[in-house]
Amino acid sequence: MTSIKLGIWIAKHVELEPPKSAMGKVLRSATRQWAVLERFLVDGRLPIDNGAPERLNRIVALGRRNHLFAGSEDGGHRAAIMYSLLGGCLLSDIDPSSYLEDVLDRLAAGWPASRISELVPANWAAAHQAAILSN
Repeated sequence: MTSIKLGIWIAKHVELEPPKSAMGKVLRSATRQWAVLERFLVDGRLPIDNGAPERLNRIVALGRRNHLFAGSEDGGHRAAIMYSLLGGCLLSDIDPSSYLEDVLDRLAAGWPASRISELVPANWAAAHQAAILSN
């Protein structure tokens, strides 16, 4: 069923189902979230839920008490940068050691600021397939 046909079916049946029935609740939710649902149906690369980013946030939340005193405000900012980079490695299935070794070497060698976007984990992974972890 194409997303257009599904949308038409939902629009037709949403009014036929009692609002408090299980099907009625599902159809009303689908109607409210139609733009997002349609995007998911059109692009199969998109995850159906946000579980992966939520799990990454959990790492930070669990460590919050331990990281309350990062030494200084600058230390906290640096820790946030590292969490972001390592979280990006996890999302892109990159070996964090390989990533950090390569990126730090490039930065130390004078990598131009105009090309810094190439070093973001998702972009870096495209050029370094050997560093991709197998699932």
